[in-house]
Amino acid sequence: MQNAYSGRYDFRYRPDIDGLRAVAILAVMLGHVGVPGAQGGFVGVDIFFVISGYLIAGNVARSIAAGEFSIGAFFRRRILRIAPALACMLAVTSAIAAFVLPPLALVQYGESLIAAVFSYSNLYFWTQAGYFNPTVTKLLLHTWSLGVEEQFYLVLPVTLLLAARGPKGALRWTIALAGAASFASAAYLTFVDRDLAFYLPFTRAWELLAGSVLALGIVRFPWTRAAFECATVAAVLAIVVCIATYSPTTPFPGLAALPPCLAALLLIAAGESNRTIAGAVLGWRPIAFVGKISYSVYLWHWPMTLLVRRGVFPRVHNGTRSGYLLAIALSLVLGALSWRFVERPFLGGRSRASAQRGVFTVAGAVALVLSGVAALFIGGDGLPGRFSPDADRVGNYLSIDQQMRTGVCFLDAPQSELDVATCLTEDPHRKNVLLLGDSHAAALWWGLHAAFPGVNLLQANAASCPVTFGSYDATQCGRLRRYVYDSFLASHSVDAAILTQRWDSDRNLERWEPSLRFFREHRIPVVLVGPVPEYSAPLPMVLALGITWNEPHFASGFLRSEFVRIDDGLRARLAGRPGVRYASAYRAICASGACAPYAARERAAPMLSDGGHLTNEGSTFVVRRLLQSGELLLP
Repeated sequence: MQNAYSGRYDFRYRPDIDGLRAVAILAVMLGHVGVPGAQGGFVGVDIFFVISGYLIAGNVARSIAAGEFSIGAFFRRRILRIAPALACMLAVTSAIAAFVLPPLALVQYGESLIAAVFSYSNLYFWTQAGYFNPTVTKLLLHTWSLGVEEQFYLVLPVTLLLAARGPKGALRWTIALAGAASFASAAYLTFVDRDLAFYLPFTRAWELLAGSVLALGIVRFPWTRAAFECATVAAVLAIVVCIATYSPTTPFPGLAALPPCLAALLLIAAGESNRTIAGAVLGWRPIAFVGKISYSVYLWHWPMTLLVRRGVFPRVHNGTRSGYLLAIALSLVLGALSWRFVERPFLGGRSRASAQRGVFTVAGAVALVLSGVAALFIGGDGLPGRFSPDADRVGNYLSIDQQMRTGVCFLDAPQSELDVATCLTEDPHRKNVLLLGDSHAAALWWGLHAAFPGVNLLQANAASCPVTFGSYDATQCGRLRRYVYDSFLASHSVDAAILTQRWDSDRNLERWEPSLRFFREHRIPVVLVGPVPEYSAPLPMVLALGITWNEPHFASGFLRSEFVRIDDGLRARLAGRPGVRYASAYRAICASGACAPYAARERAAPMLSDGGHLTNEGSTFVVRRLLQSGELLLP
């Protein structure tokens, strides 16, 4: 049978592609465990997408060319490739979740478990907080990429079958138009609704199609050996630069996703007919082996990383060398074991499940069991009898939404808009005070609102949005700051401003100088609130674990030491500054030398809802202490 794919394919094992997989998984792991200089490691997933599109499209086209392709066989192979290792990880992670998660968090985990089983994790997590703000309930966040791939592969085989029987050129035009539309939508939605762009299968399809066009021969690189050598060196440098310079604030996956995807495409293309130096390095057996086990490592790395980061392993903390090493070691060891004893037997055809025609039946049965576990977690209200009532009450603060006027005056999603009428309407009969900053500022709203009933508290906050004046960009944060400084404050008068953000250094103050100068020139007194003490794990979780394990001081081992230095540095830099009063939230919480983990007596409420944001009770506690100390004086 002659068709569009005849004579094109001679697929062989490519150790350099396994090496590229190794680069991708190592980038993802290093980025997720928080190794300095690897904050852009999330681009490894995009490299995986390009590789996957190349291999799957090529294999499907080869089967069509040989007259051997069937939809049933394709999905049987996908199940054998994906399901066994995934089911193993889901079973173990569910057992861990049942042991460590408080009830409300376990309910949320159950919802994500069902999403992972039925390959719509990307759509489920789109409805939750963003990818770059993971909570401990998101033990299965990484399965979003599997959802994208499986949704893509519901469409690709049928498209290739129809194109093979269609007129000449149909395949080229179909994929070209789909890829262009996908990329354009990703570039646009990244600035309109970043979470939607990140998780939507259509906005990610162009990355898989990039690999497909190479495999299908739609795009060729008729270069010389020397040109390929130069191109592959540039590609490797591009990947390294992206890993080192991208961050959670990078607009992604729009135009910023193009360099790592093109780099992966060049490295794959160079290896098709040329043995480049980069290809030889990637194909080195130790590197290629990491690529072989990369799928299993990917499955295990996120639950292990999150559990280390979130304090489940006592005495090993996020942000430390021991934390990095433990998370990476666990991921590699569990990944290697999964590859050897789960992946290989099924893919090699040596297990009865893979040798028989009952693959779909077995997969359905496993999915039913895992769904039953999820239903138990959800229907059982998180199985509250596992912990003491005190531990349950404290741990549930992980999942309780704090009153910060989210989505109205605090913007935590790209599509949300500030409700100006609610948040920035002056009251001529009361003092008007503006609360400006990021989510840490929004967390102060509850306490300020309760402490100053006679004040009209105006609010303009956005997630990860510093209060810096000038240099506005097209992001939601840039648009909000432009409106506040150039429109609202230019035409309205306020009696005072309360400013804060998450502080990672007292040197952040240097970026605030234009803002402080702006308020001084407009004769607006400023109260600048310093950092709260932060923990390397969510405070409600480690408090609940301390109660369960009868270790009253367990949480103190996760207190991050650098924030006392940041607080001291800010106080010293602002001493005597006209028009600015410094309010130390750190000293308000740590007044006695030890930081209070609870905002109320008898362990009624933790101070923080995660590692660094005040609960409503914590907000009230801090504002009351600042009033008592005289640091929070308003006109």
